[in-house]
Amino acid sequence: RGHFTISTEYENILFVIYGVWFITSLFTNKFEQKQYRNYYHAIAPYIKSFLLSIGIMAVVVFAFRLFFYSRLHVFGTFSLFFVFELIFYYLYFITGHKRKKQHDVETISEVHKYLDQESLPFELDQIRKDRQGEIFSSRVKICDRLLKDYPSVCSFIDRHINLDEIDESDSVVLNTHTIFNVETIDDHAASLFVNLHKVNDFRWLNSYFLEVHKKIYNGGYFLGQGETLATRKKRFYSKYPKILAQILYPLNFLFVRVFPKLPVLQNIYFFFTRGRNRAISQAEILGRLCFCGFRIVATEEIDNSLYFIAQRAKTPSLEKNPSYGPLIQLRRIGYNKEVMYINKFRTMHPYSEFLQEYIFEQHELAENGKFFNDFRLTGWGRYFRKMWIDEWPQLINFFQGDLNLVGVRALSHHYFGLYPKELQELRTQFKPGLVPPYYADMPKTFEEIIESERQYLKTKQKHPLVTDIKYFFKASYNILFKHARSA
Repeated sequence: RGHFTISTEYENILFVIYGVWFITSLFTNKFEQKQYRNYYHAIAPYIKSFLLSIGIMAVVVFAFRLFFYSRLHVFGTFSLFFVFELIFYYLYFITGHKRKKQHDVETISEVHKYLDQESLPFELDQIRKDRQGEIFSSRVKICDRLLKDYPSVCSFIDRHINLDEIDESDSVVLNTHTIFNVETIDDHAASLFVNLHKVNDFRWLNSYFLEVHKKIYNGGYFLGQGETLATRKKRFYSKYPKILAQILYPLNFLFVRVFPKLPVLQNIYFFFTRGRNRAISQAEILGRLCFCGFRIVATEEIDNSLYFIAQRAKTPSLEKNPSYGPLIQLRRIGYNKEVMYINKFRTMHPYSEFLQEYIFEQHELAENGKFFNDFRLTGWGRYFRKMWIDEWPQLINFFQGDLNLVGVRALSHHYFGLYPKELQELRTQFKPGLVPPYYADMPKTFEEIIESERQYLKTKQKHPLVTDIKYFFKASYNILFKHARSA
């Protein structure tokens, strides 16, 4: 005490302490790498080892009458071991362990790897056929027992899913915010999977959706709910006086929407929130579902929450990585049908690119060929499009030689498929351009847009340079003096 020199007697007891610590560590398997639900479950073996060590050492001290040793030194050493173990293991858990075991799935290759591990069972229709005459309707289990306090949700399910065709043993209803509770369910065990807890509380949202994907049959249904940005904003403004809300909401927006997207600040955000009550848009929720192999069947606002029904797709259509930052690259069909990537500033919510087909099915095209009431657009995105700011990064494509100054727009695969075959062939004979013929002719409908492009391309075949000069000046006049805008 008071110096670092250890006497011979204490060297002997120190070896006993080391031995007890080592034996109890092996006995409790506390250094074995396992996947735990959380940090508290992970340190349980360390607590058991500590208590066991204290007990064994107490027996040794009293059995061999080692009362001349300081109790503070002997038992304090085990306490120090325990404290340092908890500290070091916590650092390991939040860095290496969580990164390796619990990180989210954010690329195509990761999704394919995740889905390739599972076999593809029979289609849901085949299961119904095999069970013909033996099905016990899940209506009683779902609506009369498990969801009796959620009549609006039952009505929503009933309008889009025939519960009489789903056996009650093939339906699962949970109210959980942890993936662990989903993992305990057998793979391919459900035709209908319901989780009443909002998706905003899942730290690894894609991993959660993929885990649900594994639990249901091909063609099976997944019902969930979440709070959208619009509902969150409404709730925030109702919570505070209007003036105070107008001051606090931008700060809240900065923390919950900007911090999670920036590398260093992201760690700070998730350290304090643990991923709970995250701010997420309707477009991002539905886009993540599509990215993870689901097809959106229906959505509905119920009790200030967005409820969705998604159907598991047998073969997920994944051809692009999600775009999450302010500068994005959009996969497009370019010259000679080669895939190219157009640079743009983000104007839509994350994962919006995976909703192209869904939006096309749900919304009509506006006069400019875009969609009416496209909820994927952000507030600043509308301003960016109005002022052409989102188009500026395409200058990179222009200087790299991917785009001409004048030419038809480079289209996504889905949008390209809406064009007539002969126009598809004609379009890919030329490089796309920064300034499309749309702004010269100002067509009103999608059909008129097609006709405008056809006329431009056929004229360009005969007089390439003259046609581009003519369309450039005409488009410039409409933009500057007739206020033609990007949309």
